[in-house]
Amino acid sequence: MKQPLSGIKTNSDEDLLLIWDNYYIFYIYDGSIIEISSIYHQKENVTR
Repeated sequence: MKQPLSGIKTNSDEDLLLIWDNYYIFYIYDGSIIEISSIYHQKENVTR
């Protein structure tokens, strides 16, 4: 990922959200490592 901080900040202090195609990708970036915490299809009912 070229710009890991370009994700949308969520209610969580750590999680960022990337919307890619039909998916929501929640991830954490600590400065050197990107850790994907979950991936959901947009048709799913996601509450975070």
